[in-house]
Amino acid sequence: MNMNSILSISKTGLTQLQKSLDNTANNIANVNTVGFKANEMSFRELLNNPTTNREVEQLNNPQNIDFNAGLQTNVQAINFTQGSLASTGLPTDLAISGDGFFRVFDAAGNQFLTRDGAFRLDSQNQLVNQQGYRVDVTYTIPSQNWPNNAISINSQGIISTRNNDQTIELGRVNLFLPTRDSDLSAVGKNLFQLSPGAIVANNIQNPNLFGNIMQGYIEQSNVNLAQEMTDMIVTQRSFSLNAKAIQATDDMLNSINHFTD
Repeated sequence: MNMNSILSISKTGLTQLQKSLDNTANNIANVNTVGFKANEMSFRELLNNPTTNREVEQLNNPQNIDFNAGLQTNVQAINFTQGSLASTGLPTDLAISGDGFFRVFDAAGNQFLTRDGAFRLDSQNQLVNQQGYRVDVTYTIPSQNWPNNAISINSQGIISTRNNDQTIELGRVNLFLPTRDSDLSAVGKNLFQLSPGAIVANNIQNPNLFGNIMQGYIEQSNVNLAQEMTDMIVTQRSFSLNAKAIQATDDMLNSINHFTD
């Protein structure tokens, strides 16, 4: 192993630890974001380089001594565990106690899944999210024909209202669930996009797999602030250690250069 290898190893450490700090900062920044799912990051060693007698003087029958080529972060994984539910009292706020997702459509018809149930009714009485994306609802009565009364949404997503002492069913909020969590990728705004060819089931086929809808509640972020702060401190110390290793290597190279002069 030469001095350049040491510099290269420390450089990969700085680069990958910076990515980890960025990820931690993003999680902390979204600790109060409705329905936010924390991103998790892990590390792995790069390829190992075996040493030889030319590099390290070895005793008789030595054990193999390898030096890894540096550090790399694995692909970020999304933690889909459920966050705690908080009561808001707003009839259009919905939370899912279970594994399901709401589905929303943007103006271009692109579909996304989300756990953010901070919804509202637009001018056409359609249920939309904070960006104005339409929530997937099967309407029994066209939304523009709904009576001007308060709505109720039960645990199975059935939307109803009371009119002249009668209960009128207006529609149903649909829930969806991909076969694998890995089929979902975060695209911002608390939205997840499905990978091509992903299979998605809905709660009409098997309601028990999706959980219950809680009206008047929202799901809070599942970020563990204490754990994130601990991870940040550990990562900062590791970053500092790698920086010192680079500085020490640079000092040795400087001494070598002056010695040869």
